[in-house]
Amino acid sequence: MISAATDVLQKNYHPVKHTVGAAVRCGSGRVYTGVNPEACGYGCCAEPIAIGTALTNGEQEIMSIVAVCKREDE
Repeated sequence: MISAATDVLQKNYHPVKHTVGAAVRCGSGRVYTGVNPEACGYGCCAEPIAIGTALTNGEQEIMSIVAVCKREDE
């Protein structure tokens, strides 16, 4: 799950707009990801984006969640 969250962050990373990636594992075993969408200086967190993606795809049971952030030295 850490790898999935890191991958989605790396694919979408922008130093101001997208600094956190998240992944959720559902009861089905599937993993859904999300990034934080910064807009106008604020935005929602990556975790609810990933949870919303899972729910939109019919999942009903969230088993675990992880979030990662981009470090300045990377």
